[in-house]
Amino acid sequence: MKTIITVVFVAMYLTACNNNQVSFSGIKVFDSQFNVALETDDKDTINKLEALFNDKTEFNEMAPDFKYLIELKTSGGTERWRYSRKGYIQKYSKEDQRIFALLDKDQFNKLAHIN
Repeated sequence: MKTIITVVFVAMYLTACNNNQVSFSGIKVFDSQFNVALETDDKDTINKLEALFNDKTEFNEMAPDFKYLIELKTSGGTERWRYSRKGYIQKYSKEDQRIFALLDKDQFNKLAHIN
């Protein structure tokens, strides 16, 4: 019984840790006026942006000023994320979602054409 509980706990923990890793094949970035800042499905650009996007840590302080919308084309459809120039990101949803901070926001902003 103890082993089953441990296995279930470890599986839940690993699922939660990996829950916000996103694999995508296309990206579209909108500014606050919904102008398209970037739209690409170029594999090299996507690989770089995906690595930067997935290199993030949970952020639990003030609510960031989200001015950008990032639309990701995934194997399961489309995901939308709110984004701030300071590197804070949150999945766009009616439910409360965790906020994350990208670890290399400057490089992400440069590649995503965020000024």
